[in-house]
Amino acid sequence: VLLVVVLWAVVAVQNCRASKRVLMIGIDAAGGSYTQAATTPNLDALAANGSVRYDFLTEAALIPNPPGAYGASGVNWTTINTGASAASHGVSDNSFGGNNLANVPHWFKHIKDSDPTLFTASIVNWAPINDQILPNQYADLELQPSGASVSIVDGLVRDEAVDLLNTGDPDAIFLHFDQVDAAGHSFSWGSPNYLSAIQTVDGLIGNVMAALNARPGVISGEEDWLVMVSADHGGTQGAFGHSASQGPIDWEVPMVISGPSVPNGAALAQGT
Repeated sequence: VLLVVVLWAVVAVQNCRASKRVLMIGIDAAGGSYTQAATTPNLDALAANGSVRYDFLTEAALIPNPPGAYGASGVNWTTINTGASAASHGVSDNSFGGNNLANVPHWFKHIKDSDPTLFTASIVNWAPINDQILPNQYADLELQPSGASVSIVDGLVRDEAVDLLNTGDPDAIFLHFDQVDAAGHSFSWGSPNYLSAIQTVDGLIGNVMAALNARPGVISGEEDWLVMVSADHGGTQGAFGHSASQGPIDWEVPMVISGPSVPNGAALAQGT
């Protein structure tokens, strides 16, 4: 019994001393019910090491009669990356016009204010996340790879993230994958191609997680990574577009939260 107590104390001390790090992953247009229906072993593995809901709410669910653009990318990626509602950050559509981002900053600013030496990286398929939401001074690495198709660019986002995790020392990473949205617009939400795109992105996330879990600091317990996965909107099954007027099928998105600091199976209250 004494040995068990000593070992528990050692682990507890190591966890307290572990370097706290964050990986946030965005899957554009991955509606919650669709993600739950797709075959996603890597998201399932993350959820098993933490918690998941498939009915987190976008901005469109928060006010009566929301504008159509509240079911789109600009508003909700801004909410995700600032932690503030549209009423505060002022982004109402994909133009980003009239925003209040000077006063409602990207989450990287809070990291840099705490410790300027911490390394932040934003690697995205959809350029406005870096160009409009993230001021350059708060990112040590900003990448928006170019390629012949949205799926190729998603692969490059994965490649850059894996390289960073293999060779760098990042403290906070934001990743954005876009092919699910492209599949929805091209083949319709809920179509076999759309579900296949979710499953493809799940594989890319698996590659990223393999690189993260192979880090010496993760293996030794010196790094404590909090991993979160979510989306900006869904869309009506059979539709080729998305709007706040579509209701909960557009408003509800997945939220996965995972890592050593998250109790397995912890109850996750519905949030936005």
